[in-house]
Amino acid sequence: LQTPQEGRSMNNPFTLYEREVMSALYKSLNYCEEYDLPTTDITYALSTIENKIKKEVSKPWKKILMTQTGNKKF
Repeated sequence: LQTPQEGRSMNNPFTLYEREVMSALYKSLNYCEEYDLPTTDITYALSTIENKIKKEVSKPWKKILMTQTGNKKF
């Protein structure tokens, strides 16, 4: 098992676990948006994870993550 700090690289402030969770959440968010379902809880979960990172996440990382998960909205 990795500690919360393990799995982070100098270029990516998220751990592997955080990246996997965020990827799943973005996929869920896309699904909910496509079918006009509520997205409040998913959006809250994503912002909670992002806010836990002390370093500011640059837009390119968010764009890369969203692109990898199929999210077309930037």
